Amino acid sequence: MACQRLFSALFGTARVGTRAVGRSWPVPPERRVQGGRGRRARSPCPAAVACIPPALLAVLLVVLGLVISSAAEEVPPQPSAEAPVPQAPAARAERKLIKPQDRRERLGAVPAEPIEDISFLTTEQLRQLGPLSFAGSNTSLRQSLKNLSLTLHIAVLLDRRIDPEQIVDFDLTMVPLAAALSQMADRADAGAVLLGPVAYFGPRPTAGALRTLSALRTQDALRLPARQRAAAMAISPLTWPALSSPVEIFQQLGTDAGVKISGLEQLPHDLMAAARLPAMPWVDRLTLVAAQFGLTFEFAPGGRSVALVPIPDDVRIERSYPAGGDAAQAVTSWKKIAPDAEFKVNGGRIVVRARIEDHERIAPPRAGTATTTREGARTTTRAGQQVHTLKMENVPLDAFLAALTEKLSLTFELDQAALSAAGIKPDMALTVDVQNASLDELLRAALDPAGLGFKRQDKKVIVTVKGK
Repeated sequence: MACQRLFSALFGTARVGTRAVGRSWPVPPERRVQGGRGRRARSPCPAAVACIPPALLAVLLVVLGLVISSAAEEVPPQPSAEAPVPQAPAARAERKLIKPQDRRERLGAVPAEPIEDISFLTTEQLRQLGPLSFAGSNTSLRQSLKNLSLTLHIAVLLDRRIDPEQIVDFDLTMVPLAAALSQMADRADAGAVLLGPVAYFGPRPTAGALRTLSALRTQDALRLPARQRAAAMAISPLTWPALSSPVEIFQQLGTDAGVKISGLEQLPHDLMAAARLPAMPWVDRLTLVAAQFGLTFEFAPGGRSVALVPIPDDVRIERSYPAGGDAAQAVTSWKKIAPDAEFKVNGGRIVVRARIEDHERIAPPRAGTATTTREGARTTTRAGQQVHTLKMENVPLDAFLAALTEKLSLTFELDQAALSAAGIKPDMALTVDVQNASLDELLRAALDPAGLGFKRQDKKVIVTVKGK
């Protein structure tokens, strides 16, 4: 049929005794129709081919070959018993789309299972947690951390840069929580640290700087105007589903605090594993997410926006302590327990620039020794009134206010002008030890010895200079 259609299109229909397409093709006698002169008859292909010039015939054969080849492509080949059945184009396309997802799951961007809805331990409960035992053999890091989270109800965040499918072995017996997390991280060539109620596993430099970054951002937040400070210190959980993009997570955090986050162009085009973090201050939520990209953030003046910036090479926080009787002896003693810290005696105070872990190892000199203890607050109700038991020693003012913000849902505002005029900085160390005290009694016990006072309106507290 293809041959006939081609001949008809190129040369038309032959007629007896007439000319067709400029050429007369006689009909053989044995094919002539009897009884009617001039009756139409089609020319057979052999006769037509015999009359075609060689050049035209060559062109015709080329065109005919193309037609036959095109017709053959329209007919799907039948698979043989020996040859595998080729996949349809849709199946091949689907397989190409799955491959990147498989790669992301291996790298930790897609969780194998959804997040379980479990109740995590709080920061205070983690501090009171005794030695633990935990074992796992020939298990992926992802599954081992998941088992840890399900068994002990500890919130775990695995940094996106750590391969979750690497095989690790654990055999921990009666080990303190911090040491257990550190040993588990060592198996994966990573670092681990507790930031509030979350156990973070990530690159060692990031893990080592994480708590100090949190302290720095908390210090910045406490200096903001009241409304922006309350938003930055607001305590809330954070959840995002699997395959969320980094930009989506940061935009969610910006919406939570009512701030604009700039610098999102630094984020890679990636997909994140699902995560569920327990309630914690907004600055810590943003710190945990940004750290996975080697970033921290800076508040703009007024606190209505923040900018993502790279984590600096040297992450330290500066705090000052009373020098006591012999400042030189105190510095010598502290250098032994915090060799990486920087010390400077300024008048009657010792200014220490170090990571938060080093600050927790040192304290104002006391009989030639330095100790720091921190115990959580306990709130109970007595005779219809809430009373508080709290013991904190050598805690910076900003950390003390942050702790009360978290535990008692208070909003603090610093009278910056008055504090600056009195030479009081947010890193001033406070000590408080009260039992069954009202909120006002607790605040007076902590602030009075440092020359500070306060004005309270329900949950809002303004910290200023004593007597003002």
